[in-house]
Amino acid sequence: MADMLQKPLPALLTHAQQHVRTAADSVFKERSGHYSYYFILLALQESDAATQRELAEEVGIRESTMTHHLLAMEELGFITRQRTAANRRRQEVRLTKKGHETYAALRSDIAEFDKALRQAIGTDDDVDRLQQALLRMVEVADGWTRAVP
Repeated sequence: MADMLQKPLPALLTHAQQHVRTAADSVFKERSGHYSYYFILLALQESDAATQRELAEEVGIRESTMTHHLLAMEELGFITRQRTAANRRRQEVRLTKKGHETYAALRSDIAEFDKALRQAIGTDDDVDRLQQALLRMVEVADGWTRAVP
């Protein structure tokens, strides 16, 4: 693990992200089956209903991938999909009671995991400094351009 400190920051960040994602995936698989389902449940929790396109944009995944997830989530009983009376081509996605319950359980599990990560980082000031540093890294990465020879 100490040898990771000698690697470039992108390698260390990728390594950390993979480990955090693997741990988070285990929580999601236990309750819902897929990492993306939590974010779809979250988006639907924050709105009464949404279209597939709106959800894809909100969650940040392709619409075709969203189709796959929504089919599975419907089979699990987390959501319902139905055409609107005003526009039969428009299909709205809504959470079911089971979807609300699953979201609440996942939110609780994620809060525990978040607490453990924050404790590993240190004080609230340490967490704040890390968050600010990560946001600055995102800004640098977004602005990074390099001419390819």
